[in-house]
Amino acid sequence: MCVPSIVALGGVQQYLRLATSFEPAQDVRVLANPGFAEDEALPATMEAAVRHHLLSLEQDTSDSPLVLVGHSTGGLLAQAVAAGLERAGRRVTGVAMLDTYLPGDAGSTAVSDGVLGAVFAGMARRESDILGFTDARLSAMGRYLELLGTWEAPRISVPTLLVRAAEPLDGAPPELTGQDDWQTSWPQSYTVTQTPGDHFTLLEEHADKTAQVVLAWLTGLV
Repeated sequence: MCVPSIVALGGVQQYLRLATSFEPAQDVRVLANPGFAEDEALPATMEAAVRHHLLSLEQDTSDSPLVLVGHSTGGLLAQAVAAGLERAGRRVTGVAMLDTYLPGDAGSTAVSDGVLGAVFAGMARRESDILGFTDARLSAMGRYLELLGTWEAPRISVPTLLVRAAEPLDGAPPELTGQDDWQTSWPQSYTVTQTPGDHFTLLEEHADKTAQVVLAWLTGLV
């Protein structure tokens, strides 16, 4: 079950190439973050957005092992959904966070500003992928980023994989591209690996490699 990132570029299309890279035996679905469609209510809190996903998953009667996948900020929501499912007594096999940064952190304040600037530039170059940034998408992104500023992702006991991009983003400040400070890191003892590509291309031309990394990790768990 994939969770989109909470930016204007987020949505089902993020995971199309990843989904086709998995084997037919894997049932890949995407949870829609509330507020990105026209006339759709925005969440009052991040917890409300998480509850929205938990209610959607209550309708899933499959007894197959559940794995949550989230790219970028979607990884934060995937982690929070896993925490909610844990509290409800539902087993989660694993959580895979694809190049997900801690809120407000990317090694240091300077690095965070540089990385965020390159991310927004990359989003602008991909606007045509979703036929343009609508008012609803832009306002939803603003709302979620506002909520994210005071929110902490809960800790979970579910096995978690952090997949780091092997390459810095185009447009990242030159002082960042010659070191690995730009790469995401988490304080928890998660399994950490990396995949070819940058923050965006790991789900684009390198989606096959990313899928292989996730599947190899899941095979070890199961």
